[in-house]
Amino acid sequence: MLQLKDQVLSKKALPVVDLSEMGALFVDMINLMQQHNGVGLAAPQAGISKRVFIFTLNTGAIEMAINPQIKQKIGAMIPSEEGCLSHPGLQVTVPRFPEIQAAYYDVSGTFRSRHLKGQEAIIFQHEMDHINGKTILSYIK
Repeated sequence: MLQLKDQVLSKKALPVVDLSEMGALFVDMINLMQQHNGVGLAAPQAGISKRVFIFTLNTGAIEMAINPQIKQKIGAMIPSEEGCLSHPGLQVTVPRFPEIQAAYYDVSGTFRSRHLKGQEAIIFQHEMDHINGKTILSYIK
């Protein structure tokens, strides 16, 4: 697990071109996330500069988002108290949208368009920050 100011964490991740390698990465990322009791994990946190992350749905299922996008941000931003596996012990208040419309490819290569709200939306936005080279440290004033 990369921590603090590692270079990979501060750079925009590269798009995924070959989906065939995602199955093994999905398993590795789930294991790493669960070892650290997380609810989401971006590939850059595992030292891989790819636009990929995993996130936990309200059902408890874990979804992989490949080349994800936020298509729509819904509602006024609200403060979210967040921690991060790359910054253990640190809690930061981050402004997040309460609902989003997300689009991505899942681990099987199927295109998904999903309306996320509440905790799911917050996790998705947090992981989007990671693949865009931004961590919760960016929100400390």
